[in-house]
This record gives sequence, structure tokens and C-alpha cells, in this order.
Amino acid sequence: MKQIFIIFFFLQMGLVMLAQPTIVITGCPSGCNTCVEPSTALSYTATVTLGQMDTFVNVDWPNIVGGSGTSNTGTIFITWENIPNTNNAHSLQARLFYKNNGLKSVLSPVLNVCVKYLGSITQLNFNNSGSNTLLSNGGSVQLACGQQALNLSIPTPATDPVSSIIYTWQFSWGTLTTSTPSVSTTSNAGQSDVSVTVRAKRTDGTLVQNFDFNITRPRVSTPTMTGIPSTNICYNSSASLYTDAANVTTYNWTSTGALDITYSYNWLYALIKAKSFGSSGTVTLTVDNACQSPKSVTGTIYVGGPVITSATVDGQPLAVPNYINNPGLLRIEVNNDAGSTTDWTILNGAGNIYYAGQNQVSVYAYPFMRVEGVTSNQCGVGEARTFYVQDVSGGYYRMASPNPADNSVSAEVLVMNALKKATLVSDAHAGIVRTFNPANAANTNTQRNNNTFSFDVAQLPRGKYYLNFTFEGNKTFSEQIVLR
Repeated sequence: MKQIFIIFFFLQMGLVMLAQPTIVITGCPSGCNTCVEPSTALSYTATVTLGQMDTFVNVDWPNIVGGSGTSNTGTIFITWENIPNTNNAHSLQARLFYKNNGLKSVLSPVLNVCVKYLGSITQLNFNNSGSNTLLSNGGSVQLACGQQALNLSIPTPATDPVSSIIYTWQFSWGTLTTSTPSVSTTSNAGQSDVSVTVRAKRTDGTLVQNFDFNITRPRVSTPTMTGIPSTNICYNSSASLYTDAANVTTYNWTSTGALDITYSYNWLYALIKAKSFGSSGTVTLTVDNACQSPKSVTGTIYVGGPVITSATVDGQPLAVPNYINNPGLLRIEVNNDAGSTTDWTILNGAGNIYYAGQNQVSVYAYPFMRVEGVTSNQCGVGEARTFYVQDVSGGYYRMASPNPADNSVSAEVLVMNALKKATLVSDAHAGIVRTFNPANAANTNTQRNNNTFSFDVAQLPRGKYYLNFTFEGNKTFSEQIVLR
């Protein structure tokens, strides 16, 4: 009886050792009779028949060829590469670790997977008017302006398993679909660069291979303009202008203001002449070609004597008068500073002038002065301005205004109780024509408003007059007034 038990025990142990688990991969679409799409994530499961063993341990995937993925125990998610299937390029195998009187493992059969392989497009033959250009992916080719007849072809991409291919050609002027790797089309006449895409797709698949290239046009560059004179050109004088631009077939020189175009040679050269009037002008060159992408450049040229653009006293606009606290800065700005100068002259009054830089002087008035600035350059004398300035830091009166005058002349007395009298005297005829006496200001030709008095001059002859002031201490001042 004991012997029978021992024999049964060993038989039982032998059965356990022989009953190994098995592992089978499932999940291949259609039993792997249909090829799968590359670059598409698929899942495969290792189905395990445990048999008689102590403990289930783990499943891994030690052999994956032609793909990559992540494992979740008995399931793996794989993306197959777009490579040919020749020589079992796509395959996988699962492995089970288990315990049966020690750690053991078993491998599943190798599962071969078919992938719908489509090769890349390596180059493109660009034929335009019988001239061939081989382009690589991302390359570019330049077309002349206007419509062009194009013949394009690519090598047939490899397929495994063999499959027919559909080609799509995308242009800015339309999309064409062909069953062969070539197409004939006519480009548009536009000026813009064109991005072209060729797409190849297996008729039984979804993977697309792209090939891109650019068609560029010879658009004109923005022209330059050199030779513009830095100083004014004189009336009836000429100057030459030069320019440079690329891809130009048409040009147009135009002028405005005081300039004429007297001659031009293509887009390289133009001769301009200053008219006998005006102070400035512009010259514009517009270049173009059949791509209709015009570009322009404009230059400003000043003509003749200086033209004054502003006149200031201590940075303030010119007025009649301008009040200063000695010294004051008189400045003239002209339309072109290059080569211009200003001559300064004291017309009347008392004071001093000191050079303070181009077209400006500093002045000291005692207490007022009338200063003229006359501009000039190599073309001759330009415009002039007259400055009426008075130093009010000592504080007796402010210069009369307006000056020149039409109907009345007014003056503000800063210290009225120190004024003895003010008289208006004609330069052409002897004698006082108007008198202001603070003690007895009321008369038909004189008015007073606080510290300001006015003379009515509407009926006086036009011409030059002098306004004379007498203050306490025998201080006297005189300024010139012009009636117009």
C-alpha cells in the first residue's frame, strides 16, 4: 500500500512539471490577413493558458522588430514604422514569467505583421520651356514673370505590398489629381512666390508622403537714389541722380515742385534741372517688371536761396515785440541748413550782437533794438526776418505794438509813476503829432487802460515815426514805428 502511494505521488509531480502554461498573441486585425497602417497605434494582447503552476508572475515583450510601443502587462500598444515588410521586418513576441518549483519563462510564437509601406518622394523634375531642374524636398526654382507651361514629375514611390498610388498636386492656381507621378499645368502670372505641395497616397491606405517646393518670381528690389545735392541747387542749374535696382524692366522718373526731369537713361541715371521758381521739389523713381511688383524711391531737393521755416526768440515764435531778459537768443531755421548763413544787422535801437552758431545770435538790448537777419547760400540772398526785442529786466516799458501799425499803437509802461511823457514824432515832418501825459491822459487821440496807453494813428500820413519816452532822472528811450 505504501508503495502504491509513493508511485501516485511521483506521477502527480510529473504531471505538474509537464503541464507548462502557453501564451498566444491576439489582436492582429483580420487575423493578420490584412496589412495595417504604419504610424497608427494598435494594441496586441498576450492570452495566457496558465496550466498547473504555483504563481503567475508577469508578461513582457522582449522581441519587437519594426515598431515601438508601451506595455501594460499583457497588452502592448505599438506604432509600426513605415518600412518595407521584406525579411519579416515587422514582428513581435511575448514572454511569460511564472513559478513552478523555481522561476521559469515561456515564449509565444513570433507574430509577423504586414504594414502598408509607402516610400518617400526623393526628388522632383521641374521642366519649364524644355529646361530641366532637379529639386530636392524644400527646394525652390525661379520662374520668369507671366504664365509658364510646366511639366513636373517625380520617381514612383516604392510600395510593399505593391499598390497603385494617387498623386495630388496643389498649386496656388488649382489642385490636380493624377494616377501617374507626373503632371502638366500652366502657372499663373502672379507676382507672389508660390508654395507647391505634391502628395502621394496608396490607393489602399491612408499614409501620405509629401514633397514641397517653392516657385519664386524675379520681383524688383527697392531702388536706391544717390547724388542728391546736400546744398540747394540754384535756379536753372542741373544735377545728376543715380540709382540701382534688380530685376527691372520698366522705369518711370517723375518730378514735382521746382524740378524738371530733362533726361533719363533707363533706371540707372536721370538729369534734373531747377526751375526758375519755387524753393524745393521731389524726384521719384518707380521701377517694375511683368510681375507687377512696383517699388519706388523719392528724394527731396532744395532750390534757390534759403526759405525761412521758423524764426524764434529764446525758443518762442517771433512776435512784435519779443521781450527778453538779457541776453536773448535769436534763431532762424531754413528749408536746408547745409551751406546756408545768416547776416545779422541792428536796424535801430541800442544793443550788441554776438555769434552763437549757424543762423543764430545772442543779443543784449539797451533796452530795445530792432535786428534783421538776412539768409543766403551759394545761390544768393534768401528770405529775411526782422526781430523786435526789448530787455524788460530793468523794467521801464514794453515796446509798442503792433509795429508796423495801421490804426493805433499801444505801449505798456511798467513803472507808470516814473513816466513823464511819451511822444510820437514824424520822421518826415518836424513836430510832435501825438503826446501821452500820465497826469493828463484824456484827449481825443490818446487812450489809457491801466498801465497801457494807445495813440490813434489812423489819420496820420503813412511812413516812419519815432515813439519817445521820458522817465524820471532824465532817462529817455526811443523806438521806431512804421505806419503802413
